[in-house]
Amino acid sequence: MTYYSESLGGFIPESWKTDGTYTDETWPADAVLLTEGERSQFWRQPAPEGKTLGSVNGRPAWIDLPAPPAMTRERVEIERLRAYADPVNGSDRYFAEAVRLQAMGATQAEVDAASSFGTSRYQQIQSELPWPAE
Repeated sequence: MTYYSESLGGFIPESWKTDGTYTDETWPADAVLLTEGERSQFWRQPAPEGKTLGSVNGRPAWIDLPAPPAMTRERVEIERLRAYADPVNGSDRYFAEAVRLQAMGATQAEVDAASSFGTSRYQQIQSELPWPAE
């Protein structure tokens, strides 16, 4: 058997009620015993796309995730800087590679190719994270 506590925002195995994890004084007052249907739907189950675990009338329920906050100019700048600096696919990686190739005496075609990848990725990041309308 498994319990759900809205105040804890999660589940409590029955064993925790008897093994000393919780005492009569610390047991959540709002803990409710799950039905078999609730147990199979919510206990150790991933939330459906766009949902999160919540409660309705003290019972577990999948509720809609809140809408993300509106992107501010400051937030877009932060996200762009993170994307540029991403070590796997950020534009800075390719620009650094171009500088490294040039310092190592690589051909101009190799340097230009790395620089071109950097420019392309930079432009892609900017289109993925446009400035908000003001």
